[in-house]
Amino acid sequence: IELFDSRVNISQDIDEIVYLSKLWHEKKIKAVEEELDNIGNPFLRYAIELIIDNTPISEIHSLLRWRAHRLRTNEQVLVQIAQALAFYAPAFGMLGTILGLINMLGALDEQNIEAIGTSMAIALLTTLYGILLANVIFKPIAHRLQQRIDSRLKIISLIMEGVELIHHDRSPALVYATLHSIIIDHSDELRDGNYKKNHSKEMKHYRDLLGIKE
Repeated sequence: IELFDSRVNISQDIDEIVYLSKLWHEKKIKAVEEELDNIGNPFLRYAIELIIDNTPISEIHSLLRWRAHRLRTNEQVLVQIAQALAFYAPAFGMLGTILGLINMLGALDEQNIEAIGTSMAIALLTTLYGILLANVIFKPIAHRLQQRIDSRLKIISLIMEGVELIHHDRSPALVYATLHSIIIDHSDELRDGNYKKNHSKEMKHYRDLLGIKE
């Protein structure tokens, strides 16, 4: 699992959606089909394919919501596993502490100072390791996974909004303004590859119209 995958600014997704809306608004269906191979976001690619196939917007929303639910369900399992490990790690550490104390008490009868020291060290270390594993490893992993799920769902919502605007043949300027207002300072974590084209130059026209600085 790539917990710390590289972050790409979501403006790339917005630029891609606006560029596609421009092609669609100009009735360049062939160009939209050719652009599919350049899309790095699998959800966006899937949604545009549905638009090309003249799928009703209600069905597009249903299909995207279903995929979002499946994504959330699958990855929520990983969150629950990490949370369970964080919960039980201190308990296992305490179990090791108890076993170490039992060994230490047995060594007291034999008056074996070396064995007493070893058992005491084991008792303390297991408690320490349990706490460290819970708070330094498993809890941060669970938090990171939950953040990734939330981020992906936000991006899917962005795509659904953009696809609806494209489906209703809204102007590229309106699409850009709407998406830019929805997602500000939000980082993209939904990626199975990089976009093969950069449309930042084409988007400069809409940024200038809206008075948005680079």
